[in-house]
Amino acid sequence: MRSFGDRYFRGFARRFDADMLRVLTRSETDGITGVICWNNDWEKQEDILKLCEQHANFVYSTVGVHPNNIKRTNDRQAAERMAKLEELAVLSQTVAIACGLDFSREVASHFAQEKMLELQLSLAVRVRLPVVVHAVEAWEPLLEKLRAHSALLGCAIVGLDAAASSIVDGFLSLPFPVYACINGDIVDPTNVDRTFQLRSLAQRLGPTRVLLTSEAPFHTPQNIPDGWVREGRNEPGNLSFLVP
Repeated sequence: MRSFGDRYFRGFARRFDADMLRVLTRSETDGITGVICWNNDWEKQEDILKLCEQHANFVYSTVGVHPNNIKRTNDRQAAERMAKLEELAVLSQTVAIACGLDFSREVASHFAQEKMLELQLSLAVRVRLPVVVHAVEAWEPLLEKLRAHSALLGCAIVGLDAAASSIVDGFLSLPFPVYACINGDIVDPTNVDRTFQLRSLAQRLGPTRVLLTSEAPFHTPQNIPDGWVREGRNEPGNLSFLVP
């Protein structure tokens, strides 16, 4: 049996409410050696860290403020959240700072998002952790922010997608290692264009720069032979279907 580590498991998503512990146990049985857990709900941060304690050496956590939690330019919770992040970032279960930009959302939040991103990049530098970053309609601003911190950042894991293909070279030119997360859409025969774009992106990056991720419960690999499993929620144990 081949072994895989899942770099992007959406722990505490509602679709796991009834049986998340069984999902984790099943994942170990399916050859998963560990999962990095995250959730875009700020209120779930400490729940994830408790889960890491219960499944030590198998479940790890990223911590950070997701753009979805940033509402307006004068976000009064920013200082409070950063203080809490300082505490969470130094815990042994924490392996990365998760942050990003989503400019598809209300314009009024863009400045606050950029400010929070800068604060979290600075935190990653201080505690010497890699950053896991993503963007929606904001790839160039994200790349700009990474460049501004490039002298001190150690590593970045980027949730690249087809929309970022035009500036991949910019990410690869950064003076620290940059890795890309690729999910089950890379083997989706129902979306030929997206599959082709992701495979082309993976080829440009090369095998040493690509990290497989389930993004469970979403992005179930559509090459799974069992139709019932293929149409259901995704789980970390399905990662093996992303590899020929």
